[in-house]
Amino acid sequence: MKKLFRLSSFVFRLSSFVFRLSSFVFRLSSFVFRLSSFVLVFSFLFLSYACQQDAQKIEKDLAPALSKAGRAEKPDPAADLWAKWGKEKIKVENERLVFKNSEHFRAVFLKMFSLEAEEGEKWVKDLGIKSLYGRLRKTMYTPDMYNVRFKDHPRAYLLLLNDQAEVQYADTIVWYDDKSKHLVVGDQAKLDKVKQKQIKSDVQTNDILKVLQSKSQDAPKTKDNFVSTATVMENKRLDYAVTLGVGGYDARYQYQYGAGGHTMKIVFEVVIFSAVVVMPLDVYTRVKLEYLHSSGWLPAGEQTTKSISNLNASVYANNWFVGGKYNENHSVTSSGNLEVRIASGGDNNNPVTISCSGNYNAYVVPHTQSYAVSASW
Repeated sequence: MKKLFRLSSFVFRLSSFVFRLSSFVFRLSSFVFRLSSFVLVFSFLFLSYACQQDAQKIEKDLAPALSKAGRAEKPDPAADLWAKWGKEKIKVENERLVFKNSEHFRAVFLKMFSLEAEEGEKWVKDLGIKSLYGRLRKTMYTPDMYNVRFKDHPRAYLLLLNDQAEVQYADTIVWYDDKSKHLVVGDQAKLDKVKQKQIKSDVQTNDILKVLQSKSQDAPKTKDNFVSTATVMENKRLDYAVTLGVGGYDARYQYQYGAGGHTMKIVFEVVIFSAVVVMPLDVYTRVKLEYLHSSGWLPAGEQTTKSISNLNASVYANNWFVGGKYNENHSVTSSGNLEVRIASGGDNNNPVTISCSGNYNAYVVPHTQSYAVSASW
């Protein structure tokens, strides 16, 4: 009996040991399972991180090419319009240019941005008219109402107006007086009556082009309300992109100096222009020289070497990319402005968002004055 009891006790202890061993094996298996899961998750996260780092490195390495390719996907309307209208004949009637329609006019206007001042003047002269741009150059230092009226208009536009500030597309004649832009649907006789104030024009409006200034841009001033001589104004931006409302330009980079009894100023700026009736908003950047007249700042004509290098710009309208520039270089030595068109988009009710940067430089040859800025808007 005792032997049987001892055997039963042994079997019980053995069973208990086997149970504990099984429990240990189970816990060990569970640990191994959790360890395997941890290793698997860690490996996945590590692999994801490594892939992300590789992707970021590749994206960084290819960013210039991707940016250029992405912008190339957005065709420039100027090229399409010129392909469509470039061979269309431009007529001359009553000493002004006559275009087939407003789209034909716009195609030529955008094309003129690619021409330097002398090239543009020769092109217009060969057509047989005297341009408003040419008139303004001759009266630069003896200004009349038109010098003040058109001091900020792009050269590409002024070249297409005759010296009486007229141009025509289809049967619509555009004429500017000292205050307004008139659209006259009809012939020269009707235009003459409008000029003599016998009748009103069909439409009386104005182009979109006005100055946008910040408080920081207004200072410092003298008692005469002008920036003191030899002051360099580089009003730095707080952010990179700038949203300009419909119309207006941003002229924060300016250098003022005195020469030959005149107060001069070099200006680097981004501009928005629209002729309202026939055009969307055109965005361009320019380098210009001005002198201080009793009527305000007016264009100056001293020979100047102007350049913009590493120009990078993007224009968005309603959050859609409409065009830009990538790593472009532009330079010219002339008496006119350097004007580089960036893109076109938006309309009279929709502003455009602009980012623009580059190395801007100007050297006024007769005055031996220079101004250089790594600018960003």
